[in-house]
Amino acid sequence: ENNFTDTKVIKLEENYRSTQNILNAANSVIANNLKRKEKKLWTSNEEGKKVVLKVFSDAYSEGEYVVGTIKDQVSLGRNTYNDFAILYRSNAQSRIFEEKLLKANIPYKIIGGINFYARKEVKDVLAYLQAVNNGNNEVAFKRIINRPKRGIGDATVEKIATFAIVNNIRFIDALHRLDEIDGISRARKKLEAFVEILDDLIKKSTEMTVDDFIKYTIDKTGYLQALEDEDTVESRTRIENIDELVSKAAYFKEEALMEEKEATLSVFLEEIALISDLDSIDESSDYIVLMTIHGSKGLEFDSVFLTGMEDGTFPSYRTICSGDEDELEEERRVCYVAITRAKKGLYITAASSRMVNGEFVNYPLSRFVKEIDRDIIDCCSTDLGTSKAKTYEAPRGKINTLEKAKATINNYKPKSFSSIKKGELDYSEGDAVFHQKFGRGIVKKIVDGGRDYEVTIDFDKAGIRKLFAGFAKLKKIEE
Repeated sequence: ENNFTDTKVIKLEENYRSTQNILNAANSVIANNLKRKEKKLWTSNEEGKKVVLKVFSDAYSEGEYVVGTIKDQVSLGRNTYNDFAILYRSNAQSRIFEEKLLKANIPYKIIGGINFYARKEVKDVLAYLQAVNNGNNEVAFKRIINRPKRGIGDATVEKIATFAIVNNIRFIDALHRLDEIDGISRARKKLEAFVEILDDLIKKSTEMTVDDFIKYTIDKTGYLQALEDEDTVESRTRIENIDELVSKAAYFKEEALMEEKEATLSVFLEEIALISDLDSIDESSDYIVLMTIHGSKGLEFDSVFLTGMEDGTFPSYRTICSGDEDELEEERRVCYVAITRAKKGLYITAASSRMVNGEFVNYPLSRFVKEIDRDIIDCCSTDLGTSKAKTYEAPRGKINTLEKAKATINNYKPKSFSSIKKGELDYSEGDAVFHQKFGRGIVKKIVDGGRDYEVTIDFDKAGIRKLFAGFAKLKKIEE
């Protein structure tokens, strides 16, 4: 219309998919974009239910709520699994939902992606762990010997494998007898360098926790550096998936400590194998859809769970820190698309802390959620633990100016959950405390454990337990 004076602009504002409350949520979010045509969606459909907002203390609680809610709805005969979609911004976020669904024996499909433990980079890192843990795992050795690329060819690898079989020894033992294997002289130095790395990893595997060992492995082998050097959208996604694997290992360590179980590399690999084996649910025409928010355009579902709605997750920390208003507006458009995928039910969930590369990090509620009109939100914040995001307050007017965005960035600096100072604990030795799982107990000892404090508690029913302060979220009981 800028070039042709007789142009008529026709706005296509009627929506035939969603209820009016869902459209109102979408309208209130997108209204904060300045570079757009003024448009307001409406529908002749019913007003519908309010948008459900729930904020949790961590991503695991969020996952349990999402899967539990879907299971309950289907069990009551109100819906089928096909009615639900779980949306997230990055592929790495699928892991927790996958594990919860698998354990609940609920069928699902990842659209536009593959299952977490089937992703190349995850399989590569696990292969390193498997090779270190079992020197006879030929499949694992063959996978990692040239990842990242070391210039060791398939023919050389087969000669090593053949030598191991002929001499009835483990693959790793064959690698230590390179001078006895014919035809590998050209790759000899490269193989020796690989063996040196392996020997170091085997030694470190008995000295480190599993999460720290994974970090050490991807650094020592050059795997992480290779992805960083690639510096593409795909390589950054692969790094996010590896970070999520580290977080899985950190959860494994903490849970093992709480339940007084072994937290060895072998036990971790057994747990991963069990989860992978569970991924054999029969194909079904009735399944939950898991997908990224970006991949959801053009699709529709009766109920949508829009997950990970925190500043730093969606919008991403990269976008927030860029200070580029165009990038932020594009993220907001994607949010608008995600909201309007829902026909009847929209559930928005967030975690006030997430495990990132093995560390708990605090996140504020997404600015996009705060832009939704408060009147159409059913705010049911639950399981907040030590989160500061205990109440929902809708903002007044637009909040998308660059100045306010910068102010948010300055105020938003993720800090580790595990960097708790002893003086900051609201309890001390001798105090009565409450734990969500173990109940009431008396603090017997507080010890500096490096990144966190290890607290020994004598619980009334569970007995003596040693827990990390940042993970346990103990609450002092005034008696």
